[in-house]
Amino acid sequence: MTSFELFVFQVDQLIGKDHLFKRSIILIKAWCYYESRIFGAHHGLISAYALETMILYIINVFHSSLFCSICILLDFWCSMISAVFCLAGCIYIIDYSSSQYFDNKF
Repeated sequence: MTSFELFVFQVDQLIGKDHLFKRSIILIKAWCYYESRIFGAHHGLISAYALETMILYIINVFHSSLFCSICILLDFWCSMISAVFCLAGCIYIIDYSSSQYFDNKF
């Protein structure tokens, strides 16, 4: 057993709730790979370690209201959508401000 497998096993035991952490990892990895196409570090996308860290964060923040892996998937999806809109808004603001202050005539 590798140290990472041991870590996942110990976190799963600590969280409990009928292996909520392991079931959430499996569900969210499958959703990220097959539906959203954001999983796969060898293609420059989200790695397994990053994904499991995000799942741990969601469980840490919303632990009292989580009772199934679908709830974690929903919170994960909402976090990803808000991050995309936030990033898109920042890019729009930066693009707007750069075009306002800089003359692009060469």
